[in-house]
Amino acid sequence: MELEEEILLFLKNGAVKDKYLMMHLMNKGFSKGMIRNALEDLYFYGFILKRPTMKRGVYESTELGKIEVLDKGLRGVSPLYLMRGLRGASPLYLMRGLRGVSPLYLMRGLRGVSPL
Repeated sequence: MELEEEILLFLKNGAVKDKYLMMHLMNKGFSKGMIRNALEDLYFYGFILKRPTMKRGVYESTELGKIEVLDKGLRGVSPLYLMRGLRGASPLYLMRGLRGVSPLYLMRGLRGVSPL
C-alpha cells in the first residue's frame, strides 16, 4: 500500500514519464517489478491514466486518484501541501476526508475557489 501512495503522491501535480517515476521510486528502495505491478493495479482500478501521446509510458493521476491521496490518511502531511496545485477544484472535493480542519484554513491561498 505504501508504494501505491508514493505513486499517487508523485503523480498529483501532473503527467510524468515512466522513466522518471521508476527512477524516483527505485531511489526510495522499491524494485522495478513491484513498481510495474503497482502501476498496473492503479491503472486497472482507475486511479491513474496512461496518456495517449506519441511518447510511450506517460502516466497521470485521475480525479479518483487525487481524492484517494486526500482520503487515505497520509497522516502527518500538511493538507496545504497535498492541495498545492489543485486550483479551481470544488470545495467539497477539497474537504472530503479532512474532518476536523477548518474549511477556510484549507482554502486559504487557493485561487479560483470560493469559500461559500
